[in-house]
Amino acid sequence: MIITDIVIQKNNDRVNIYTDGEFKIGVSIYLCEEYSLKVGNKLTEETLSKLQDDDTFIKAKNMAFRYLSYRDRTQKEMRDYLNKKEYHQSIVELVIKYLLEKQYLNDERFTQMYIEGKSKNNNYGPKKIKFDLLNKGIDKVLIDEALQDFDEDMEEIIELVNKKYSKLKDADYNKQYNSIGGFLARKGHSYDTIKKVIQAFRSGGE
Repeated sequence: MIITDIVIQKNNDRVNIYTDGEFKIGVSIYLCEEYSLKVGNKLTEETLSKLQDDDTFIKAKNMAFRYLSYRDRTQKEMRDYLNKKEYHQSIVELVIKYLLEKQYLNDERFTQMYIEGKSKNNNYGPKKIKFDLLNKGIDKVLIDEALQDFDEDMEEIIELVNKKYSKLKDADYNKQYNSIGGFLARKGHSYDTIKKVIQAFRSGGE
């Protein structure tokens, strides 16, 4: 096969390669430069196969970067995302390896950031955080280590409950417990924390 034409696509970062007068493949312009492809060059089946694999890797990698642009991801989230895009498993693993090496993926960093963010912004307790991280594919040992020094901010929790359930100040204990206890349990707080918060709520929020 002889390259008879190389035409830049509309988006300017890809080119169409023609061999023997017919369209053969579209690839990244960077691959075209990397492989030193020029009109008149011979294009072997082996080179064509490598071009296809390398181009697919670039596409998958760019898609991974777009997915990361919204927020940090776990390895599992990224792998699931690329699998849904129907990339071959070998390409998926190559992208995951690349992202790990470049520190674009880091489950330990993700875990720390998730704990800090959800405890501060959403008042999540350790049970809810652990449940969510397990679902995101984080290793249980890593989660347990990260939660060892987890500190439930009682003042913030009590303040939140006082605002949210101010109308229940004069309600009986069972109603307070069912409402407040259910709310805090869904956020992943322990029984001891729930009991302390309700006691503070009943005593005036101190």
